[in-house]
Amino acid sequence: MSADANPVKTPRLPLAPILVLLLLLLPAGIYSLSNLSSMTDWLKHTDKVRVSLARVLSTLVDAETGNRGYVLVIPSSLSPTIRRPRSGRLTLTKSVRSRATT
Repeated sequence: MSADANPVKTPRLPLAPILVLLLLLLPAGIYSLSNLSSMTDWLKHTDKVRVSLARVLSTLVDAETGNRGYVLVIPSSLSPTIRRPRSGRLTLTKSVRSRATT
């Protein structure tokens, strides 16, 4: 028996259809990556807005806690000065509004 009598046939895939398929899928891959980049930008923006809102909420909770203490302790003649808006709260609110609209 010689080695040439029973050669093992290996299946060969044609190269041209595989290359055509890859070339057809290339634009879809590029579109998918550009879409992913756009979504990443939106996620970063959303995270910035959430951080700004957390700062506003923290500031408001601190102000409310402080006002509760003053209302319990100070005389009623000083209470109108406490109710004036603080510039820090307004700045934080403007910051959140500007981030949320962009």
